Amino acid sequence: MKGLRNGIIAMGLALGMALQGYAADRVTMKDGRVFVGDIIETTENYVRVKVTTGALVKELVFWMNEVATIERDVKVESKDSGQPAGPTPVGVTNVETVRGTRGSTIDTSKHGVIVLPLSGMVGVEFRHQEIEAVGKEADRIKEQTGVSPIIVLDIESGGGLVLEMEKIHTTMVEIRKRHRVVAWIREAISAACATALHCHEIYFRTEGNAGAMTMFAGTRAVQGEDLQRWLRTAGDWAEYGGRSRYIAEAMIHEPKLLSYDKDPVTGEVTWYNDLTGQYVLSRAGENLSFTVSTALHSGFADGKADTEAELAALLDLPAWHEVSDFGKRIHKEWNATVERARVEIPRLFGEYQIIQGSAAASNAQKIRQAITLVEELIKWWGRCPNVCEYEIGLPPKDVLERQLRELKKQLADLLAQERRGR
Repeated sequence: MKGLRNGIIAMGLALGMALQGYAADRVTMKDGRVFVGDIIETTENYVRVKVTTGALVKELVFWMNEVATIERDVKVESKDSGQPAGPTPVGVTNVETVRGTRGSTIDTSKHGVIVLPLSGMVGVEFRHQEIEAVGKEADRIKEQTGVSPIIVLDIESGGGLVLEMEKIHTTMVEIRKRHRVVAWIREAISAACATALHCHEIYFRTEGNAGAMTMFAGTRAVQGEDLQRWLRTAGDWAEYGGRSRYIAEAMIHEPKLLSYDKDPVTGEVTWYNDLTGQYVLSRAGENLSFTVSTALHSGFADGKADTEAELAALLDLPAWHEVSDFGKRIHKEWNATVERARVEIPRLFGEYQIIQGSAAASNAQKIRQAITLVEELIKWWGRCPNVCEYEIGLPPKDVLERQLRELKKQLADLLAQERRGR
């Protein structure tokens, strides 16, 4: 339906330009530029507008601090040339790269990026906490400079925990309201792909791939109501990001089909949840995963970039400029913590088990050592709960806390007995 609606909008705008006048939305920038088209979304931070230039239909994003006025359903007079009368819509015809339907044009002299690498297992190395922290850093920069940086999520992950994905969803919804968020994909499988679906734009590297969002319970794909719930949820997330829910469904459940038609003139894509489209992406028995070629042709990806300079060009930046290294720094710090956890937790738990299994377990010194070890293990539950639970299989925190109470009582009783024996 979205593809049909976009096609109708494009034809309507083109027909209106051929006549003496037509009703459209108009965005006037503080620097005098004027853009005429169809407003798709407005927030307190940006406005998204679909515009038509000749046979091309493009979607542009403008930051509110650069917008002078927004007018809806105004009558626009046309000249014989078919271009809107009044101020020439500078910035529409001189955009060098058209990136599907979710590209952005901004005042490039003022904007930079914050990069957050997201790698490893979703829920372990790849978490909502770092995404939330980068959003707050972007808030700080905007407050200081008046300009919102572009948040680049540099994704390389084979997926992970759906429970973590729910938290990422909540975080992404809030950040999207305040900042432009783009995904730069090397690998985005399962929950990592679901994260990318939330972004305003998606860019692939040459070797990039994304998809395969099947939910598993143990080693088996979920069925029944759990499957239907995941199909609905992931479909909603895809639509929230401006993409067809059919894409998410084909990534999740093998019987789901996916094909599309692509207008050879405008590039508009119409999606089908069957095989009636000219281009077939997912047949029965397949689990959809995009390569860079299929992602670009279908418009799932907004462009391809292997280097920071190439991505800067796609983001309409004159050069690659990182306004803060905060995202890369917290990624490095958190991954170092995870690696330390993978070494320290097995060591601590192994030493604790040796003490508990020894004949000296009733020795006061050994009990003190056991108490210290259990206290350290409990601290790790606070630092890296998913590492403790899903990777190492450490006893639950409440079990360790109960053992700690028992050890402290055992030590107190032993010391009291020694005092009475003196």
